[in-house]
Amino acid sequence: QSEKEATTKNDNGDDVYPTCYLPPPKSCNVSTYTLVIMSHTTERLEAFMDPLETMANTWPGLTEIIIVWNSPRTTLTSASDEKQQQLATKLLSWDTDPNHPLRTFFSLEEGLANNLLNRYHPKIQPKNEAVFYFDDDG
Repeated sequence: QSEKEATTKNDNGDDVYPTCYLPPPKSCNVSTYTLVIMSHTTERLEAFMDPLETMANTWPGLTEIIIVWNSPRTTLTSASDEKQQQLATKLLSWDTDPNHPLRTFFSLEEGLANNLLNRYHPKIQPKNEAVFYFDDDG
């Protein structure tokens, strides 16, 4: 519907907009959620990898973690700093571990440009109805 079709006039000639309603009750009764974090550089891994491990092991209801990676995959395999390389290796190992809730969505490999809005792109396909977004820099 266009905006003109979505509004009507009241007796005074003022626009009357449709009423917004809360989501259905089902949405409020979810017990699991997905955490989405977007990053693009190994320099930021230290800011979120240690807390991420704690979150994965202690946050009730957290059943999926998606890292939206907005750089080439090779950025993770070619970190020059030793600490960054260790963290990148850990991230990649979690991504391939079927028992770990983390998976990495490589935006560029999915045909997306490096864009801050990629964290909301439907291609990431979170498994849960509730989604929690974090920035990679704390």
